[in-house]
Amino acid sequence: MKSITKDLGVITLIGLLLLWSFIAGIERLVFFNGNKYPDFMVNKKISLDSREKLYKLTQLTCPDGNDIVEKNGAIYVRCGLLWPLTQVSKISLINTPAKN
Repeated sequence: MKSITKDLGVITLIGLLLLWSFIAGIERLVFFNGNKYPDFMVNKKISLDSREKLYKLTQLTCPDGNDIVEKNGAIYVRCGLLWPLTQVSKISLINTPAKN
């Protein structure tokens, strides 16, 4: 009886790992290939006035690495490697008038 319970536990664990990797893979495909990343998966929305500030912001918030994708006028920054621990920020660049 114990071996059956142990086998069922191992099979359940393997199934959960496969389900998690499938969901994480779908999230990654949506992030890189979708036209618009879903707003319900975005953690923060930020407005910046220059790209220089964008790169400083990503270096401060994601020291371990990040993915940057530009879609439909917004820039999405994905921090983290694996799905439940990733954080996606949506950054809108505001055009400011040039100073003379």
